[in-house]
Amino acid sequence: MKVNNRLFLSILGSISTIAIIGFLFLSYIKLDEPLFFEQYYEQQVTVLSDGDLDSHGGEFELKYLTNAFEDKTVIHVEFPEEPDLAFQASEYPFGISPNSTPTPEETKGPYSVRTVYVQPLELFGAEQFDQTTLTQVKLFFSDNSSMTVDIGEVNFYTVSPDQLDTEPLNFFSSTSTSEGDTSHFYEVKSEVTLTGIHSEHLDKYADWINFKINDQPLETWIGKTFQSGETISGSSEMVENYNRDTLDRFTEIKLRPELTLTDAEGQQHTSRTFEIEDREAFTFFNLLEYVKARGAL
Repeated sequence: MKVNNRLFLSILGSISTIAIIGFLFLSYIKLDEPLFFEQYYEQQVTVLSDGDLDSHGGEFELKYLTNAFEDKTVIHVEFPEEPDLAFQASEYPFGISPNSTPTPEETKGPYSVRTVYVQPLELFGAEQFDQTTLTQVKLFFSDNSSMTVDIGEVNFYTVSPDQLDTEPLNFFSSTSTSEGDTSHFYEVKSEVTLTGIHSEHLDKYADWINFKINDQPLETWIGKTFQSGETISGSSEMVENYNRDTLDRFTEIKLRPELTLTDAEGQQHTSRTFEIEDREAFTFFNLLEYVKARGAL
């Protein structure tokens, strides 16, 4: 009987010790405030025929890390660099009522990755967004708190429906993989020659993202001609075994390089139809590594 009592007390002591260690560990890794991931976007805004803004065309996302099952949510955003521009923000995709479903989140152990959906308001002409760059955001939460954080860069550019209709490339399908590789397929409407490439950020990420046209490096296509009816593919793939640091791995990228295409009559057209994306897949362990790299422990 004494042996059984000792065994019971030993097991109880072990369980208590594990519980205390677990509690202390969870307390140690708990976040004091949300951590926003950096993102580098080239964001299209559509100008309607009357000069107004098509807000749906300018919608973008901000992602952040917080404690799992955190009650407070982002309800409003302002951008200090552009105080005259108005946006609406929600942690629910626009069109979904916040009261109809729990806050969308990707939970990994004690952490949660959340998305803030941001949409320009149609209060001003779309020309105010052209060539506008945002690098900071002030966030307002449902518990009346607020914080201002760096977000990387969101670079806006504007297009009109007429520009989209007259683009020489016609998109018809795309594919993507869990490793972050994407491919987009287009039909050439009329004969054009690729005469220029511009991106705010493409050179910065050239070491770990290969962007290709028809499986050949992008720069090798400068000066080459595409024939009417030809199918071309634009693809981006991650460079294998490229050693990025932790913060770079969690930087979200959505780029649309501007291609200058010259037709047979010498008229130039610009197209941003190709899209390059990269985002790290989230796990508890790599999120913990990210929190350490941010100095939040």
